[in-house]
Amino acid sequence: MPNTVNQKLSDYIECNIIPLYDHFDKAHQRDHVRMVIKQSLDLAAQMEVDTNMVYAIAAYHDVGLCEGRDRHHIVSAQMLLADVELRKWFTESQLQTMAEAVEDHRASSDHAPRSLYGRIVAEADRFIDPDTIIRRTVQFGLEHYPELDKEAHYERTLQHLHEKYGRNGYLHLWLDNSPNAERLECLRQMIENETLIREKFEKHYLMRNVERIVQMEQRLDNVIAAVHDLESALAQYEAVREDIRQLDGYLGSDDWKADLAADEAGLLPADLKRGVLSEDGIWNVLAACREMEERLRNCIYPSVKS
Repeated sequence: MPNTVNQKLSDYIECNIIPLYDHFDKAHQRDHVRMVIKQSLDLAAQMEVDTNMVYAIAAYHDVGLCEGRDRHHIVSAQMLLADVELRKWFTESQLQTMAEAVEDHRASSDHAPRSLYGRIVAEADRFIDPDTIIRRTVQFGLEHYPELDKEAHYERTLQHLHEKYGRNGYLHLWLDNSPNAERLECLRQMIENETLIREKFEKHYLMRNVERIVQMEQRLDNVIAAVHDLESALAQYEAVREDIRQLDGYLGSDDWKADLAADEAGLLPADLKRGVLSEDGIWNVLAACREMEERLRNCIYPSVKS
């Protein structure tokens, strides 16, 4: 069985599948799918399995989040089966096994994975780093339940951690000698330590404030830079207001008609710049000035119609 990922398969997934994770919640973005891929390949290196299958399963395991969390494992499997490009690298039998593995990866599943491939992706998806799990739990709550106050978020976080990772939780480790076993015990002890879990929650909950401040600082920097550029541009524009007035008076005037007639009679030097004698040349510039001034008025007084 291949022990390296096919380059063309990797290129296809990198260009077409991994970007899908950009649209999911913060706990399920590119960093998550890349972690699952890495963990899956690390586990596969110790087993007699098809590396390409393991890679693709990991890449597709959460794509069904595009239709919500409740059925995401089923939708992910359907999307894998529906992707005709995968038939360049896998047989129908392999694709069926892969779809079952994707469907079986969910921690709350009521049955054990149907194949070794399912156990691998389930184990990789359960890569247990206590701090990361707490952070993702808090992030998920903030994103999906914005109406909750801080204490309600804390209670939701604690409830989820106990329901999923607690000693009577629904999470199962499906591989013998699972590398997650020791880390899961560490997380359980952390959950049972009220002072420590509260500390962790406060740290990650505060990150919302930090992220908001960083975002607003970036907005402030953008505005300062734009105002500086606008001030400079307005100063240049104000300096040519008399030029605009003179051009507006010149276009179509007797002087302009006389200059145009001289040009048409061949009386002017051949190398003389004569853009002003083109009716469209001055007209287009004056029209652009009027349009810009209108845009400025709309920026300053957006609700006032001129």
